[in-house]
Amino acid sequence: GWGKRVFARQLARALLGLPRGAANAVAPGDEASDADLLTHPDARIVAREPAPTSGRLRTQITVDQIRELTGFLGRTASAGGRRMVIIERAEELNVNAANALLKSLEEPGADTHLLLVCDTPSRTLATIRSRCQLRSLPPGAPAAAQAWLAQRLPAEADATALLALAGGAPLLALAHLEDDAATLAASVEAFLEDGDPRDLIEAPGRPDPDEVRARAASVLVFLYRSVARRIRAGRG
Repeated sequence: GWGKRVFARQLARALLGLPRGAANAVAPGDEASDADLLTHPDARIVAREPAPTSGRLRTQITVDQIRELTGFLGRTASAGGRRMVIIERAEELNVNAANALLKSLEEPGADTHLLLVCDTPSRTLATIRSRCQLRSLPPGAPAAAQAWLAQRLPAEADATALLALAGGAPLLALAHLEDDAATLAASVEAFLEDGDPRDLIEAPGRPDPDEVRARAASVLVFLYRSVARRIRAGRG
């Protein structure tokens, strides 16, 4: 939620000579905001794809996707210029896919740039990290996040509350405007107060497995933040 994906796309556009995109178009797989890159003959965005049988998003980037990328890198740029590759959440490469990528990282070809975007670089293979230039994009200043978010929210929205839910990350806070993060965070607080986990683990009906996994991940994030906040408060 701090803009790594946006940065990668804007850098790719700059190197390809494309106009800058919208700074708040950040959703992974957002084909509308990525249309210029997705249709460019010399650009590729690699991310998890839906499984052909179930239609649900895979949990990993597969070796077949990297083999297809290798074929793209083996061709000459259509306009004789640069080629750009963005690998979204590179820690989601499975082992075979990561190993298949190594040769391309070692010898990407002339005027070819591979941008590997990671939330958790330590989860990528050491052999991947050793072949890349590492650039950390640290969180921005809280005041800047507040000002950026306030310009993009409806008048009735509470920027401070949304930023608190998102751990201060403005792009994630903007996404929380459309989901039930506030309700889930309240359930976490209630659990920490009285120890009743039912609101956290029970779901009505038969929910989609991907939604269950996403909810579980959000619960863990809110638990971590709440416990950390309580520890800091206890220490003054």
